[in-house]
Amino acid sequence: MGPERRFDSAQGFVASDTLISRPIIWPGRECAVTLKTIMKMWIVAAMGTFSLPGWAADCAAPLGADQAPPASVALFEKAGVVGIYQDLGNRCLWSADEAKAVLATLSTATADGIPSSEFHLTELTRSAVSPDAEGRRVRDVLLTDATFHYARIMSQGEVDLSSIEADTEFPERTMRVGQDLAVALKAGSVGNYIEGLGPKAPEYQMLKQALARYRAIAARGGWAAIPEGPILRPGDTSALVPELDARLRTEGDLARPVDGDRYFGDIVAAVRRFQERHGLAPDGVVGPMTMAALNVPVGQRIQAIEANLERWRDLAYAVPATRFEVNVPSATARLIRDNQVVLRMRAVVGAPEHPTPMLTSAITNVVINPYWTVPWSIIENEIKPILKRDPTYLARNNMHWQDGNLVQDPGGTNPLGRLRFSFANKFGVYVHDTSAPGLFAYTNRAHSHGCLRMEKPVNLAADLLADEADWTRQRIEETVKSGATVKIKLPEAMPIVIAYWTVFRDPEGGVAFRSDVYGRDARLEAALDALRNARRDASSGRGDIRMAEACGPS
Repeated sequence: MGPERRFDSAQGFVASDTLISRPIIWPGRECAVTLKTIMKMWIVAAMGTFSLPGWAADCAAPLGADQAPPASVALFEKAGVVGIYQDLGNRCLWSADEAKAVLATLSTATADGIPSSEFHLTELTRSAVSPDAEGRRVRDVLLTDATFHYARIMSQGEVDLSSIEADTEFPERTMRVGQDLAVALKAGSVGNYIEGLGPKAPEYQMLKQALARYRAIAARGGWAAIPEGPILRPGDTSALVPELDARLRTEGDLARPVDGDRYFGDIVAAVRRFQERHGLAPDGVVGPMTMAALNVPVGQRIQAIEANLERWRDLAYAVPATRFEVNVPSATARLIRDNQVVLRMRAVVGAPEHPTPMLTSAITNVVINPYWTVPWSIIENEIKPILKRDPTYLARNNMHWQDGNLVQDPGGTNPLGRLRFSFANKFGVYVHDTSAPGLFAYTNRAHSHGCLRMEKPVNLAADLLADEADWTRQRIEETVKSGATVKIKLPEAMPIVIAYWTVFRDPEGGVAFRSDVYGRDARLEAALDALRNARRDASSGRGDIRMAEACGPS
């Protein structure tokens, strides 16, 4: 069980083990969504039908004489809520106007993939007309708890990813939810404070749009599974064509219906678009892999979008607008400057038995014609068995022992290829060229021992060294050809993010999906379910992760 953050007026948050921070999905999924601005207007208007008093004026000592919240309510953020009331003198905090503004924002949380049951909305609506002192006290505490809970979820996510994934390395962050909320309460600006929360990254906003779109598809009945049949190739005639037509129009890959049962023209082009969005070979052939992707239910697509929204909430603080980002599920990489993509390339990532870790760091240097120090796991598991059969293996592959390490000379079969991009991390992984470029032609590019092989390493090096007048692209290429090993320090370190996005925007602006190659989505969804179920039970009175090996040939 992970630590809950307890609010302290001086230190912000300190660790306190409680149920709330357990990494834990929830089975219920809202299938309809309303645009945030429309929903907020509706809820504000609806709240106006209740006669909300000046809550802060007719409510006293919400914690009571014993400095404890009302026993009749189960709080999501008990330690933080108690800390705020104690810090602000144990007085009621909410005016009618602030309550309206905050409830309007809380009511739109479903657009971010967060169930409305997380924020006491039913209880708060019911308590809005409560005339007695105890009801007003409960209402004030519930509203503070709901706001604190929303602020924490939107600013840092619900699940601590490092608690469910051993192979992660992210920078520490300062937890300021309690402090910031207390400041906003003092200033009477809570509505503005929480409305500004949540990741600002364009990718997060795209996922919200995708969630609304796929929920709308689900509300209309989703799509029917296409029955199995023989492989469908361009030019074939098949009774499955009308069903394929309907399926492709549901997600917008096919703009207009086609006539007849001949598989050609627009419907083939639509299948190719679908294949590209799902990381399949865009050959227009409807075989087993394409059929399997077509038949994934819309509910699973929604679940994947929600998992990626949660991952963004958890990691947005560590993802800068300028970065080199590798997305492991898509086996692609992008150089991004000020949220604009300036370079794209394919990558080879860790095989499922050697998963590439999730991390953030900074590329500090480029090594041309690097030596490779073979990891001991590869020596023990791969090279020693080979040596028993072939004692000449080391000599034939330009390997030698040096200071107790097995080292391979540059060039030839060196798996690092001609360029390595180094960044500090506890897993011993890095970005590099490859001696096996043929793997980039595969649609499944999860083949490495955890490191990341790049399709366009010279392009990347030239961009990273663009401000170094001595290191033009031409000189980089000449040095590569010379065989000399040269280490070049970058004039400015480039942040690197090794991420795990199974839903993202494709280069054409569509919604792209990838398989959950390492099961990270499944673990995150399970953790969310458990957390939300535990909170729901509490409010109602009921009470195999593998580390990436250091990289090597495959």
